[in-house]
Amino acid sequence: MDPNQFSKTCSITAALVLFAAALTAGEAVGQATAASPERPSAQPKPPARPLLYFFEHVSLREAAFRYDEDIQRLIANPRQADEPVIRLFAKAALYSAQVPNFKSETMVDDMTGFMRQISFETIRRGGYTIHLMGMPTPEYPPEAYYIAIVYKDGEPLVEGTPAPSTRYIVLEKTPVAGRVFALAEWDVNGKHKTHGFGNHEPTVRDLVAHTFQILGIKNTQ
Repeated sequence: MDPNQFSKTCSITAALVLFAAALTAGEAVGQATAASPERPSAQPKPPARPLLYFFEHVSLREAAFRYDEDIQRLIANPRQADEPVIRLFAKAALYSAQVPNFKSETMVDDMTGFMRQISFETIRRGGYTIHLMGMPTPEYPPEAYYIAIVYKDGEPLVEGTPAPSTRYIVLEKTPVAGRVFALAEWDVNGKHKTHGFGNHEPTVRDLVAHTFQILGIKNTQ
């Protein structure tokens, strides 16, 4: 077996062990904040693809705001980020397990397929570092097209502690008639805000332009 493939197989196995152990222990992510808006029970209806939804809108977001080890490793070396991304998907699976339409038997195949479609790049402008992530092609609202994780340069980033300037900005598929995507943002408390809508197929450059506008950065491109 190819060493890289062996490593990935071990990582996926570890993620499954984490998922199974948490379920056995009765762990339910988010129980400490029962009113938290990202909990499955607070959704108007269960997400069509819960594993992807909770990865994009919960586990990745929480990692970004906490600046935890997984987000640090993803930022430092996105091409070698299989292990932290798998862990984030495992955490998303814990949320997904609370949703009736979640199919645990397809979790590994779904996760592997989603991971192949994720892209990553970083830009720096106006005193901010912006990490841009391309997501799997959304099929159902409010799955994301692209996500921007924003950190202000020079602000202390302490693992486990949200930095005041951190922003989590998303271009997501919208159910609004005549619109293709919504420009939205999640805050550290899991609150969702919509900034506006677009009626064309979005690109990562659209996210960059909108993020600059939100941050008050002049776009010189």
